[in-house]
Amino acid sequence: MWSRFSSSTLTVDTQSLGTYTGKVSGDTLVFTGLNTNGVPFTRPGASDIFSCDSGPLYNSGGNARGAVAARLAAALNRSTLLLAGGQNQPGGVAAAQYYTNAVTNHYARLVHKYASIGYAFPYDDVGPTGSTPVDGHLQDYAPTSWTVALGSSAGG
Repeated sequence: MWSRFSSSTLTVDTQSLGTYTGKVSGDTLVFTGLNTNGVPFTRPGASDIFSCDSGPLYNSGGNARGAVAARLAAALNRSTLLLAGGQNQPGGVAAAQYYTNAVTNHYARLVHKYASIGYAFPYDDVGPTGSTPVDGHLQDYAPTSWTVALGSSAGG
């Protein structure tokens, strides 16, 4: 990813606070016109990607830098940045293409494959504008009941 965006442009649509274009310069992903509030987008480590709360993916709140960080975190967890269309986040890649690279968040891949609900990583709710939610969240606009079962189903 770092190599790709040193020679081509990454476009991130924050979906509420503008669209920013960036390129890797040295060891930092720099977005034109984006105030990073002192937390530059340097190359993230695995713990930064999986936790989304440290290093360059730290989201400090409801500003444009945080919105870009959330979309980068989602793209890195889903391994979409190197795919065709991956230069446009989050709308350039279809949900069916998430987790198709061998280097991906396999926990998230399996959660979405086998569980009907559940966030697999922070910002799992990031998706293309107008798309069906991809995070597996539970949503019912007119619920009539809610049952929560705790413990083993083996009758213990």
